[in-house]
Amino acid sequence: MLELRPGDTVLYHAAAGGVGQIFVQWAKALGLKVIGTVSRDAKAKLARHAGCDHVINYSSEDFVAEALAFTAGNGVAAVFDSVGGGHVPWVRWQFSGRAERLCNSGRRLGARNRWTHSSWHQRALYLTWPILPHYTSTAEDLAIAAADLFDAIATGILKVDPSNLYPFSQLIEAHHDLEERPKPPARQCCVVTAADLP
Repeated sequence: MLELRPGDTVLYHAAAGGVGQIFVQWAKALGLKVIGTVSRDAKAKLARHAGCDHVINYSSEDFVAEALAFTAGNGVAAVFDSVGGGHVPWVRWQFSGRAERLCNSGRRLGARNRWTHSSWHQRALYLTWPILPHYTSTAEDLAIAAADLFDAIATGILKVDPSNLYPFSQLIEAHHDLEERPKPPARQCCVVTAADLP
């Protein structure tokens, strides 16, 4: 079980995405410090707006060195990765006094290919790959999770306004933008207005 305390620093990969922005806002509400990584400079503003304390472009910067510099060499309590692929040099993380934890939920860049048992046991690393059905397998669990989410939205902990609004007349453009993801983050919303209706 991953236990985080107020004041802990965590790192979230893809902090400008829809899930990433929700994570960052909720983590800040829990008193955590958040380092967010993004793939392009254009996304950095979105990650900062969500509440990241520090943002790193992992495509052009050494995110490990940057994160260590931000934490004065202490590292982070946990890494959350919703990107996937082989872009993260996991074993270079330096932590102080606490076991390393990686929570992985992404395969957007493909499956990982750098894990070896020897590289993990040297640092007593913990790896988890949570999937939603394990936490919402019963109607009661789903109702509790949904109530928590909507309560966070109602109380202002989470701001989930879409970044781009399209009238129904631009439905095709909205679909193209969602498929091509040219505007970060990819959470455009189609809105039908009365003027669009016949």
